[in-house]
Amino acid sequence: MVTYEEMKIVMENTEKERKQASYSVTPEEMQRFKKNDKLPYLIATKKRKNDEKYGVSLTAGIGLIEELCLINESTFKKTLNGSIRATRTFLYKFTIGLHMSIDEANELFNLCGGPLRETDPADYICINYLKTQDDIHRFCEQYKEYIGKNLTR
Repeated sequence: MVTYEEMKIVMENTEKERKQASYSVTPEEMQRFKKNDKLPYLIATKKRKNDEKYGVSLTAGIGLIEELCLINESTFKKTLNGSIRATRTFLYKFTIGLHMSIDEANELFNLCGGPLRETDPADYICINYLKTQDDIHRFCEQYKEYIGKNLTR
């Protein structure tokens, strides 16, 4: 759980960085925007391990992901087959729903805009929930409260 005081500090620091930010991109930074098939593969691998953990079939595992991670079944399938890109919000829900460690989560986030950063308010909330292994529903509530975006329908 994240407190108002913690989020206030993170938001203030983010605002300071935003004012000082440079909007130029180096060639090395551009590499992460190239088509990357590794992220859907890693997501599928994590899903398969979750299926084995719960002893369910591949198709039943998608329903389990929907239940555990609050990710719509069709969105999950489209992400796996590459017709839509995995977003950071998708990864927030996926990693928290499957109770991954921060290192496991960063393996995925590195392929989607870079590792989790404590200076980013949304990332900070995710890091906190990954550390505490807290409930996905509570995460979605706090994300809406502090970031202002609803992660569920």
